[in-house]
Amino acid sequence: MADIAVAITPFVAGTISADVITAAADIESVVATNTAVIAAAGDSSDLVISVYAASAATVTFDAGDNPPSMVSGIGAGSAQAIGAGDVALITVPGGQFVQSNGTVRLTVAANTCIIGAFRMAREQ
Repeated sequence: MADIAVAITPFVAGTISADVITAAADIESVVATNTAVIAAAGDSSDLVISVYAASAATVTFDAGDNPPSMVSGIGAGSAQAIGAGDVALITVPGGQFVQSNGTVRLTVAANTCIIGAFRMAREQ
């Protein structure tokens, strides 16, 4: 098992791109049994995680350990099944999945996934 760092790409307001999910600069291929690590800086409130699977795949968000969150002990998220050729866009509650070092971790259980992390644009 290896940790694969996935950088966060900011969404730019007013920009349209049909290929952002599979061709953005900071997306990463993560093979089965490896873990995508997103440096969320402890804040997942405006974070969108994309998971694309060419072949059917499963990913699980690792349980957070970020104290003093009252829900960090709930445990890992339910396994997310992604169909072949599908993409899942996921937001996660920080209180359950943010690690004490500020990261969000998701483990790929079956087949390679292309994983990206994006910050929503904030209105000025």
